[in-house]
Amino acid sequence: MWLQPGGHIDAGETPWDAALREAAEETGLDVRFAGSVPRLVHVDVHPGGRGHTHLDLRYLVDGGEAEPAPPDDESQEIEWLDWDSAIERAGDDRLKSALRSLRPT
Repeated sequence: MWLQPGGHIDAGETPWDAALREAAEETGLDVRFAGSVPRLVHVDVHPGGRGHTHLDLRYLVDGGEAEPAPPDDESQEIEWLDWDSAIERAGDDRLKSALRSLRPT
């Protein structure tokens, strides 16, 4: 299963700050928002454990040219994907559609 970096929002943190922090923690990359401002590109809503509703807020970030270097306590199975490969691996049609609309022409 292909998943983007992610996690929970810490107390006092905005969703976009949490997205940058989690992406950096899990990939070892100095990420920034593509286009320099936080742009929410996809929201996935689904049932979570213990009866709550889970929201995945997905932002488009840029990790530059560096190779990912996740810390030892994070998944080591991380890779860069070209747009077509990312779209192919996306797990649902809504995410596929969002990625297609974001793909540079």
